[in-house]
Amino acid sequence: MGTIIFIVAALVTLYAAGSMLYQLLRRQRSTVRRTGLLFGLLAGGYMAALVLVSVTSTSSTLPLNQKKCFDEWCAAVVSVDKIAAANSSQDYRVTLQISNTGRGRAQRPDHPHVYVVDANNHSYDESQAAQADYESRAGSQAPIGQLIQAGSTFTTTRVFRLPEGAKAYLVITEGGWPTYLTIGDEGSWLHKESLTPLE
Repeated sequence: MGTIIFIVAALVTLYAAGSMLYQLLRRQRSTVRRTGLLFGLLAGGYMAALVLVSVTSTSSTLPLNQKKCFDEWCAAVVSVDKIAAANSSQDYRVTLQISNTGRGRAQRPDHPHVYVVDANNHSYDESQAAQADYESRAGSQAPIGQLIQAGSTFTTTRVFRLPEGAKAYLVITEGGWPTYLTIGDEGSWLHKESLTPLE
């Protein structure tokens, strides 16, 4: 539903822009102002709805092995290994199963992002140093955003380094523009994400 609303809003924006350009060329200044005012009210209403839906959203908890799907591209946390690291830090080795549940064609996700947040809402991306150390012993890990054939799956392990004792949750998101401005989409501005506890 949010995607349909976004498409309608985009078409209205194009129509308003075209109308205002035509009115400017015809020197219809008062009409331009009215069109601009109407468009401003509609755009303001859309943004207000986007923010309202996002700030009233709630985070859901995803257990291990539960898929989180974005259309036909899905990801699930299948295992977590907690390992003490140097300098009062903690490594989490998170193994993900990535799947393409479609039947038609190979595809790759649109701007996938996997990261960890703690109880204080600090976010942590994959640790390059910890990941390199893990891969030096376990072998190269497949990138999350690689092309995946229809009906197939693969696993990959990503390593995150957090301060020792931090309560951590994994977040999986997918989608760039226009997801950020789609009302009700988990990837939209200020919307709360679903979380997988790493403890």
